[in-house]
Amino acid sequence: KGVEKNQSLAVYYYQLSAQLGNTIGQNNLGVAYQEGNGVEKNFTIAIYWYKKALELKNTFFEDENTKSYV
Repeated sequence: KGVEKNQSLAVYYYQLSAQLGNTIGQNNLGVAYQEGNGVEKNFTIAIYWYKKALELKNTFFEDENTKSYV
């Protein structure tokens, strides 16, 4: 069965790690805002976090879907 999903709590921890400069947290936060997972969809905020991750050289999320947003 495992643990029940809590997307709002996940976003909380993504936010914490993103603010500390963790590029995976920044990317995950961008995805959350892009998809509306645990937060209201907001492409402007999603792009902000994608750009922050790029500034720190995270290429993890550079695929054909996200390149069109950044």
